[in-house]
Amino acid sequence: MAMKGYAGQMNLRGLIRKLQERGELVEVQSDVDPHLEIACLTNLQSKRQGSGLLFTGISGGGVRLATNLFGSSARIALALGEGSLEDFAQRLRCALKDLPGKNSTLRLQELIRRQKTEQIPLVPTIEETSLNFLPEVRFWPREVRTFLTLAVVISCDPDRLEPNYGLYRVGLAGDNQLTLNLLPGAGAGKHLHAWQAQGKPMPVAVLLGVSPALTVAASTPLPASCREDLLSAWVERRSLEVAKCSLPFGVPAQAEIILEGEVSA
Repeated sequence: MAMKGYAGQMNLRGLIRKLQERGELVEVQSDVDPHLEIACLTNLQSKRQGSGLLFTGISGGGVRLATNLFGSSARIALALGEGSLEDFAQRLRCALKDLPGKNSTLRLQELIRRQKTEQIPLVPTIEETSLNFLPEVRFWPREVRTFLTLAVVISCDPDRLEPNYGLYRVGLAGDNQLTLNLLPGAGAGKHLHAWQAQGKPMPVAVLLGVSPALTVAASTPLPASCREDLLSAWVERRSLEVAKCSLPFGVPAQAEIILEGEVSA
């Protein structure tokens, strides 16, 4: 897929600051090899529910990389703006309780429908024509390709152009090409089938370093009628800030990196 990149500020940085203040984030400034070493260190921390890691000295890379930020229930709750996961569940129960609708799906639709959206400009701080600025992290010795973890993919139906957010396996295939692993039943898989039926390429945005709430929402099996970005805005108690890009749908303005492109029919 052809791509264009942007970098900007987002709520992920706020989570990193909070973890630093609580002593739950270790900054790794020494030169670290993205080939297996980052994965090994992260694996060790994750399995013992250890601290998050912020790599600032990656060999051959010009960006910082945070891992294991969601490595404990307490940190997931913090990312959702609550003291515990039960506190978050209670907040959601209370919000849905008095909304109209005979079932939880209809009440969740109403909750999301009431979210406000704000259009703001997308001002790139860095424009890239190559993916070479991304560190080539490898996780397994026999992997032949670098994969991006927690990459949030936005796709849409060719007729309704309603955005869908999902977490898919995204691989680096060249200086300006990515691969997407999409199961037929997944939201983006259904969208791709619909675009192919019209003989058109599917527009796609790949977001790296998004709001923690959007990461959680994108990984949640929501009903097809419920937008993940609006749910994440409710979680964060704010209006949804959407910016225009070259694609037929808006993108969250507070993403660290936005890659725009298309999947060939």
